[in-house]
Amino acid sequence: MRSVGIATALLSLVGSAASQVHLNALYISHSGPDNQEFVELIGTPGTLLDGHLVCVIEGDGLAAGTLDRAYNLTGLTIPVSGYFVLGDAAVTPNDFSIGTSDALENGSETFYLVSTA
Repeated sequence: MRSVGIATALLSLVGSAASQVHLNALYISHSGPDNQEFVELIGTPGTLLDGHLVCVIEGDGLAAGTLDRAYNLTGLTIPVSGYFVLGDAAVTPNDFSIGTSDALENGSETFYLVSTA
């Protein structure tokens, strides 16, 4: 999963430079059916994700600039591999399910990793 293409989305990080968790990869729009979509975080193994959210902001049409979806990661931790995956049902390993398939749009979106802690 480390060498994946990035869809037409922007990666943004909100938080301090000392943050232990970062957005690492997006795999959204690819050939064939839109399954195996994922957002991958990287961080220090064992880091608690309490207060962390992955937010997706709509980039197209009249809804541009509005919150499309938010994934609350409270209660979860970065696994021993250092990679935390939010993925659809076809993605393995999958630390947080985002649905069965086609959960992330093919259009323009901005992804934020937000820490409220």
